Amino acid sequence: YLKHLYRTGLQQQHALSLTGGSGLMNYFLSAGYDRNRSNEAGNRNSRITLHSLTQLKPVERLELQAAVTTTFSGAAQNALGPLVPGGGKGMLYPYARLAAADGTALPVPKDYGSGFIDTAGGGALLDWRYRPLEELALADNTRRETDLLVRLGAKYQFPKGFAAELRYQLQQAKSENRQYYRQDTYFARNLINLYSSINGGDVKRNLPLGGILFSNQSELNAQALRGQLLYNRTTQKGHSLNALAGAELRQAVSRGSGHQTFGYNDDLLTFQTVDYATAFPLFGNLGTATLPAYNLGFREVENRILSFYTNAAYTLFNRYTLSASARRDASNLFGVATNQKWTPLWSAGAAWHLSREAFFQQPQLSALTLRVTYGFNGNIQNNLSALPTIEHRSSSSVTNIPFAVLVNPPNPDLRWEKVGMLNAGLDFALAGNRLSGTLEYFSKKAVDLLSSTPVDPSTGFTQMTQNAAHLNGRGVDIRLQAVLSEGAFGWNTTLLFSHVTNKVSRYLLQSSNKSAYVGYGYSITPLEGYHPYSLFSYRWAGLDGATGNPTGLTAGQKSMDYAALVNRPLFEDLVYHGTTRPAFFGNLLSAFTWKGISLSANISYKLGY
Repeated sequence: YLKHLYRTGLQQQHALSLTGGSGLMNYFLSAGYDRNRSNEAGNRNSRITLHSLTQLKPVERLELQAAVTTTFSGAAQNALGPLVPGGGKGMLYPYARLAAADGTALPVPKDYGSGFIDTAGGGALLDWRYRPLEELALADNTRRETDLLVRLGAKYQFPKGFAAELRYQLQQAKSENRQYYRQDTYFARNLINLYSSINGGDVKRNLPLGGILFSNQSELNAQALRGQLLYNRTTQKGHSLNALAGAELRQAVSRGSGHQTFGYNDDLLTFQTVDYATAFPLFGNLGTATLPAYNLGFREVENRILSFYTNAAYTLFNRYTLSASARRDASNLFGVATNQKWTPLWSAGAAWHLSREAFFQQPQLSALTLRVTYGFNGNIQNNLSALPTIEHRSSSSVTNIPFAVLVNPPNPDLRWEKVGMLNAGLDFALAGNRLSGTLEYFSKKAVDLLSSTPVDPSTGFTQMTQNAAHLNGRGVDIRLQAVLSEGAFGWNTTLLFSHVTNKVSRYLLQSSNKSAYVGYGYSITPLEGYHPYSLFSYRWAGLDGATGNPTGLTAGQKSMDYAALVNRPLFEDLVYHGTTRPAFFGNLLSAFTWKGISLSANISYKLGY
């Protein structure tokens, strides 16, 4: 498995830059090329980045800036990923061989039993076997992206510490995803066979011979305009005030489309039409179904956000600092009334530069600062709306006429997610800055998180997404920096340590089938009182003494009824193993310099999961 599907990864980065200018104009030009080969055979990506930055100062108090960044990227995503046999089996048996001794690709089970595919059609159908190594060679899945980012800015410095800024940003991005399954691939052969029927010696294929092509195109047009006033003034008596106030308007319009083509020939660029309306019998009496429509259609989403913000920091006697910020954001996604579209967000903080006090007599400490902040942040989810939303479909398989489905029920109380954060920290530095660091403690409470909640079925829905979940978290961050050697040979070391815990404190939709909580813990499985990334398993009861079969517990009793163990377990029959996210993590970075040569070494660690 490792021999055929994995390889040594390789990352390449190349960069070239040029800078120059004078007192009136400065410029910076750069070009970069990245090329990466993944550890998984079949996956690779590349990127070209071009960047230019120009700064002008036509008059004494006016500064102009223009930056353009263009990115061209491409990727091949042809790795097979996990080999899942199907038929209720989640993984391939460990002794499966992918290739014979001479390198010939060998088949492995996939979707159907060997007894079925060996006799199906009596040789009239396409080969129904699945050979992973052949699939790897035939895979043709690519992605191409282009991105243009333009940033313009102007700043004028008024007398007495006042300044005004105006900034504009334009982003245009396009991407194209192409998945081509030629007729020799298992994906194409399986669908063609599945929609075939045999009458006597004649084979009728309701899905034509040839390849299958899926293509998706998307584009993004985003603009942002920001204007703000700034004030910065420091007096000789140790007073300073830094403040700003401004407004920002953002708009993003994304469009996309998805297409599929059957009977496609990539050399001749030809295809065949098919009947999407008729329900055809599936081979082997597996039922009836219309031809699959994967990601067909068009989509367009427009988001607009308007923000007003201000923040200020005042320092007294160069020792005490008070800071505050406030903003009010509005989005076209929220509320049916104007006041529901807005959310106020704020923060406040204080810092005490203890080492600057006259009574502080600790010569071994060159800096010591205590600080604390508390405030709220907001978050939105762009695929929801407060208004009912329908999605138009081209045609129904029953009536063959266009129809629409309600994908988003009305939610007039939809609002911003809010996260309250308390942060307390200590910054220090020893004499000569040989050792410096930061110690921080934080506690956060996220409220009004969007989550699935049960609703009255008479509304036409059994559940909907509402602002109903809460999440609590706290943690510690430590950063230590040490200068171990200076001069011709330099040695600097940085140690990072973090400890984070999270717990779901409110979630209204709990699964009646407790097997929903059993899994790998890779995705969020909300359960009140537990970490959002919790790992549960079925309780192991050992091997049966008579048969040697594995046993588990159901309702506290030893059982070999595997259907009951999986489909009807009690919560007490599950075992909680903790979280799949590390509770402790960080890294140790050492950097060495000698005569213009630099070398760095990094060790990262993750613990407690």
